[in-house]
Amino acid sequence: MKLTKKLTVEQKNQLKNMVFVGRLASPDELSLTFIESPITISEYGNKITFYIKCLSEIPGEIEEHFEYQNKIFTGNTNSYYNIRLLEQYDIFMEREHYVDLKPKVKNLLENRLIIFQLDPKDEFIYVDMKDIEPIQPEQQYYLLPGPKLKLSEDNKDLADKLVGNRRPIGLDYYPDILTPAPELIIYDDYLYRVDLECKSNPTTYFQKELSEVKYIQLSPEEKSQYLDVMYDDYLYFVSAKNYDYLWQKVENEGAVLNDEIETEVVIGNEEMREKTGKTTSGLKVLPDDAYQSELRFLEKLKYTIQKDFRIFHTDETLLNFHLSVKTNSITILGGMSGTGKTQLAKAYAKALELPKENCLFIPITPSYQEPADILGYLNPQTGLYHESDTGLVSLLLEAEAHPEQLYMVIFDEMNLSQVEHWFSPFLSLLEVNDERELSLFNEGIQVFNGKYKPKIKLNDNLIFIGTANFDETTKSFSDRLLDRINIIVPQKANFSDAIDFYRHPIQADDGRYEKLPVTTEMMRQTWMYQKDIGLHLFTDDEIYILDEIHRIIHEQDPQKGVSFRTALSIAEYMFNIPMYGEKPLISRKKAFDLQINQRILTKIKGIDTFLEKLVGYYDENNEYHNGLLTDLFQSAAGKRTSDFNESIQTLKNKAKEMNIYGFAN
Repeated sequence: MKLTKKLTVEQKNQLKNMVFVGRLASPDELSLTFIESPITISEYGNKITFYIKCLSEIPGEIEEHFEYQNKIFTGNTNSYYNIRLLEQYDIFMEREHYVDLKPKVKNLLENRLIIFQLDPKDEFIYVDMKDIEPIQPEQQYYLLPGPKLKLSEDNKDLADKLVGNRRPIGLDYYPDILTPAPELIIYDDYLYRVDLECKSNPTTYFQKELSEVKYIQLSPEEKSQYLDVMYDDYLYFVSAKNYDYLWQKVENEGAVLNDEIETEVVIGNEEMREKTGKTTSGLKVLPDDAYQSELRFLEKLKYTIQKDFRIFHTDETLLNFHLSVKTNSITILGGMSGTGKTQLAKAYAKALELPKENCLFIPITPSYQEPADILGYLNPQTGLYHESDTGLVSLLLEAEAHPEQLYMVIFDEMNLSQVEHWFSPFLSLLEVNDERELSLFNEGIQVFNGKYKPKIKLNDNLIFIGTANFDETTKSFSDRLLDRINIIVPQKANFSDAIDFYRHPIQADDGRYEKLPVTTEMMRQTWMYQKDIGLHLFTDDEIYILDEIHRIIHEQDPQKGVSFRTALSIAEYMFNIPMYGEKPLISRKKAFDLQINQRILTKIKGIDTFLEKLVGYYDENNEYHNGLLTDLFQSAAGKRTSDFNESIQTLKNKAKEMNIYGFAN
C-alpha cells in the first residue's frame, strides 16, 4: 500500500502493535489496479509478492494516508516473518525456484484467513504474516480484545477495575486510534459489555464512571462456535454475524456487575481494614491524617510567608518546592535576583519549626575551591581538626546524633564558585539511600579535639537547599550535578497578585498553625505515599516521551541524555503528590511537565550549532520555529501526556538566548 504522506512516529508505533485479519485478494478486486494477479513474481525472479485484502478495522487516521481505499496491502518474501511462516508450511525459499513456488504459495493462502501485522515505511506499508487459519473467510471481522492482567490477578480483580476502584485496564492490541473504544471485552470464559474511555497511554482504558457493566459466562461450545480466531491469548477476531450474536446475548441475558460488586467491595474492605490495614484490592489504606497533616503544613507555609517574610509565591511554586524537598536530598532555587529565593528557603525552615540550631545558612563566596573550605581540615602534625567557619561539620554531627529531627543547610548563591569543587564529597552520597558516610579524614589518624571523627553518617533528616543566580558573575552547573537535583525557578508573580495576597491576610487566630513541628518520620515516611518507586509506574506515553527525549538529545551529544537516576527521581516526585479528597494538588500531566523542565531541560546548554536542532530558533521576524523537542512535546503522544507549557516556554527562552548571545545556559 502506497502512502500519500508519511506517518508520524507515534502512528507507526501504534500501527506496529496492531493485528489484522484478511484473505488473499481476488482478481476482481485487483481489476481496477495495475496489479496483474493476487500473487506475482518480480521481473528478476527473486521475490514473490502477494496482495492481502484486509477484513478487520483499520484506524481512520491511518487510512486517510493511503493512496487507494481498497484495503489491499502488499506482502512479499523480502520479509523475514513471511519467509519464516511459509517455511512452517514446508515452502522452502532457498531450495526451490520462485516460479515453482508461486502455485504453492497461492494454494496455501487461497480461501484461508490470514493473521497479519503491518510494517510501515516512509512511503509504503507492507504485510508481515503471523499465522494462517484454515477457515473460509467471512466478509468482515471485529476485534474482541482481552485485558492483560498480572499473574496474581483474576476475574475478581478485573471486576474491581471495572466497577470497584475503577483502575486502569490494559488492552495491548486495541490502541485508541481505533475508534470507538471496544464495547465488548473477554477474559477467561467471561464476556463483558463495557463503556470504556482512554485517558493516558494509547492502550490503557478506564470504565466510565457510573456506567453499567454487564457480563455472561460462555460455555466451551459457545467459545468454539462464535469466537472465530484467537491471537496471543489477548485478542479474538469475530465475524460480523457472530459479534452481533454475542452483543445481543450479553445485552439480553447478562447480569449487572455493578449490582454484585458494590456490596462485596464495601463490606470486604471494611473487614480487611480491621484485620490487615489493606483493602481487598491490595492497596495500602493511608491513615486519615496522612494527607491532612501535609495539607496543613502547606497552609502553614503560606501563612508563614505572608505573616513573617513579606514575599509572594504562587501556590504552584510552593507545592513544587515542597515536593522537591521531600523527595530529593538537594533542591536549588534559581532565577533572576530579587524573586525571594533565599526568603522562601528560610520561610520553609520556619514552617517546619526547625530550632535555630538545626538550620545553617552558608553564604558561598568565589574563594570556595575545595571541600575543606566548607568542612575544614585535619592538621596531621598537631592532630587537631580545624573546622571551617561555616559550622557545617558541627551541624552534620548533631544531625547524626538526632536522626528523628530535621536539619536544613542553605547554600546561598551557591554558584558564585564552581559547585562541583567544594561540594564534591556530597554529590555521590546524595543519591545513595543507605549507609551514606561523609569522610573527613583517614580512620588511622588520632584526633585530639574529641568531637570530630573520621566519618559522619548522613541520614535522611538532612535537607540541602541552594540558591543560584544565572548571570555573568556565576558558574554553570555541570551535568553531574544537574543529574542529581531539581532546579526550581520561581516565576516572578504579578504585583497585582501580590497586593491582593496581602490585602487578604490568612486568619489563624485559633492558633491552628502553632506547634506543628515536622519530624523526619513525617517528611520521609508519612508523606511518602508511594515507596515502591520504579519505571513501571509510568504510562506507556510517559515512557515513550522519556525515551524520545533521550534519543533526540543523545543523537546530538552522546554524553547527554536521560539517565535511569533522573527517570526514577521524576517518578518519586510524581507519585508522592498530596491529595485533596480524590484530587491531587498538581495534576499528573502538570507534574510531568515540571519534572521534564526541572530535571532534563536544565542540561540543554551550549552553542547554537548544538542547540538549534533541539530548542528551535527565532527568525529575523522574531517568529519562533520548533526544534526537535518542541515537535515531540506538541505531538499526539505529547499532548496526551501533558500540555508541556513550562517545558516549551523554556525551549523558547533558550532559543531567544541563543539568538542574542550565540549560546544558552
